[in-house]
Amino acid sequence: GAGAREYLAMRGVPQSIVDSFGLGFAPEGWTELSDHFRKRKIPEKLLVDSGLALEGKSGRGVYDRFRGRLMFPIHSTGGRTIGFGARALKPGDEPKYLNTPERPVYHKGEVLYGLFESRALLKPAQALVLVEGYVDVLAMYAGGIPAAAPCGTALTEAQARLAGRGASSVTILMDSDEAGRRAALKAFGVFGAVGITAKIALVREGKDPGDVLKDSGPQAAGALAADPMNIVDYYGELYPPTGGPGAIQTRMAAAKSLLPEIRRLKDPEARAIYGKRFEDRFGIPWREEESPSPVPGAPGPGAQKRD
Repeated sequence: GAGAREYLAMRGVPQSIVDSFGLGFAPEGWTELSDHFRKRKIPEKLLVDSGLALEGKSGRGVYDRFRGRLMFPIHSTGGRTIGFGARALKPGDEPKYLNTPERPVYHKGEVLYGLFESRALLKPAQALVLVEGYVDVLAMYAGGIPAAAPCGTALTEAQARLAGRGASSVTILMDSDEAGRRAALKAFGVFGAVGITAKIALVREGKDPGDVLKDSGPQAAGALAADPMNIVDYYGELYPPTGGPGAIQTRMAAAKSLLPEIRRLKDPEARAIYGKRFEDRFGIPWREEESPSPVPGAPGPGAQKRD
């Protein structure tokens, strides 16, 4: 496990966090784990059904799914290990992250990595922070901030309900790249659809929480979620309509990106408040429902009928 320990040390993950989350290492051999269980009379079918092993193409025996990877145990809300996330440690070893497949005890759209561990940190009036990846969860936890992440998938409504179950509020903290920004907007809509109005933290330095932990330490990583904002101001900070040739395009992009997510809010009062905020910031009238697209060839508004 030296390679895994070196990687975690390089990323600035304290040993106490390694222990708290039960991080481990899958050896590089093809049957290390399978042989271990075989000696203990565990049926091969059970290994395959659990997602730990794969059947050989020749039909002879099984081989390990996870090999030469840093292992992140994924726990249920009750603390049982139900799956794994596994990060490659060698350059060129793809995929970079390999997860337990869908199994009777593991459905990736119904579990959040780190939620079980982070509930010990949750205090009254403290937000749970939703981040993108496994190491991001460790970074926030090291900074004393409860955090959780989807397990290699976009946020689902089931995961949103889980996040809101024990937390007074939710803060979304995604990577600062374009994909992270889109994920943050979509996550806001998913939370809103189940009645949770989430705020969004803006990462300005172009780094994710894991990088901040590595470069600046636990306190800086935890501070990333200290000043979240509402989704309208978040988008306005990213793409301010400051005038000039690009202002119209920015306002149109805001309407296309933001309005569908605001309309997903389950609470009608929240929809109205966010809609008015959007109207004031971008100068586009708020409508509860999306305006219908014009039918090709149909007369536009105010058109005169011709004989």
